Amino acid sequence: MKETFNLITTRMTKARTYNSEIIKELLAETSAKELRLTEKKMLLAGRIADAVKHKFRRRNEFAVTMGKRPSEISKWLSGTHNFTSETLFEIERVLEIQLLNLEPKLASY
Repeated sequence: MKETFNLITTRMTKARTYNSEIIKELLAETSAKELRLTEKKMLLAGRIADAVKHKFRRRNEFAVTMGKRPSEISKWLSGTHNFTSETLFEIERVLEIQLLNLEPKLASY
């Protein structure tokens, strides 16, 4: 198990490494599956945050366009939110980005 924890900023350009006994204990109690799920949620939030920053001057403008409160947008960008497929599709539409790859995979025989 990793002994350090990398905190990635919303821009996802810099990671700060923290060495902490508490973090080590938490990571030791967390399954690899849970860690991967958390990592994916953080990456999704980072991708959305980058697109919001690129398309809108302020997050509040994105919130208004989405018909949401700014506090809900903050929750989305925290990396802990469980999105519905409908919300992800609407985010893709508003931000003009692709978050999900739903193309059918070709069967390999």
